[in-house]
Amino acid sequence: MNKSFKTHKQIGASLVLTVMMTTVLLGFFALAIDVGYLFVMRNQLQNAADTAALSGANSLYPLVSSNPNWSLASSKATTAVQQNRADNSVLASGTIITGYWNITGSPTGLHASKVDVNNDYPAVEVTITKSGINGVVNAFFSGVLGIKTFSPSATAVAVAGISPSSTKENILPFVIQGCVFGLGANGSGKIINPVGEYQIDRPYGPTGSTCNTGQWTPLQATKDQSDKTIQNIIAALSAGGTSSKTFSIGDELFLQSGTKANLYNLLGDCSVAGNGKCGYVRAAITCPITGSCDTDVTDVVQKIVGFACVKVVDSSGKGNPKTITFQVVPQTDPNYKINCSMHDSSGIGPQGGATIPPKIVNYSGNIY
Repeated sequence: MNKSFKTHKQIGASLVLTVMMTTVLLGFFALAIDVGYLFVMRNQLQNAADTAALSGANSLYPLVSSNPNWSLASSKATTAVQQNRADNSVLASGTIITGYWNITGSPTGLHASKVDVNNDYPAVEVTITKSGINGVVNAFFSGVLGIKTFSPSATAVAVAGISPSSTKENILPFVIQGCVFGLGANGSGKIINPVGEYQIDRPYGPTGSTCNTGQWTPLQATKDQSDKTIQNIIAALSAGGTSSKTFSIGDELFLQSGTKANLYNLLGDCSVAGNGKCGYVRAAITCPITGSCDTDVTDVVQKIVGFACVKVVDSSGKGNPKTITFQVVPQTDPNYKINCSMHDSSGIGPQGGATIPPKIVNYSGNIY
């Protein structure tokens, strides 16, 4: 074999090897570009899933017939999915599941009913996949490897906002009923006339519904019509003391009917117009255990759905009707932080209440 033939043979082998290596390198290059884009799409889907889960979890309260508002939460989550985009197209749908999530991580995943009373919280799970009506992600260059489309997916779970325990806090023995805060059919989420006179059993509804603005409560679930318990609570507040009971969302309070002048006078004595000891206090916001927050009765037990910081401007047992004048205190008011903030609370809630906002819980290492 002559030298020239051997050289051409080597060149031919090198050319084949070069072509093969170039093809492989181009394949890796194409895959790198497509995988990078795939990560971008995955992040877009995750953002959409997070947003939808949070939107749904934010709608689980107030309760409907003693249960979280599963149907409204699912509807809100679906709407949120459809307000997001991925791969330059509007997302059409996602898989929405509601249930309970254990914030300790055991058991894992959603379950249909509450198993652990202390650690199971209502939650919304949203999964969004780029497939079907959402469309697939077309590959740019990975076709050379036989990969033409991708179907990335993302899942998010958000638990409903809850209230931290409120131990030894200055709780007013007078509730503000949920209909005043727009928690019922009107859905505005804003208090009507934030500064004004609110009178027991005074019909006050933004849509013409009967809505009593507030009611005395002995800060317990059992009936106590003697007024003595409420008097003692106001006396403790007036002396600069606090309640020794723990209150949180879901607790039940008895709403006591009546317009006893002595209660108004006692509250007036420690209001801003009096010695100011109970001028800035937290008041529970309540709704009926079943039915709409716009349905309002007295001499019943209602559930706490939130808290508000109120400024008790004045209170008078004179005249008819008796009046309590109060104003809802925003989080920006220095008196809110001093008198009404709760441990581990964001301050987000019904008009400055103490509800922790919904939280994403399914990230690695993030139990709650």
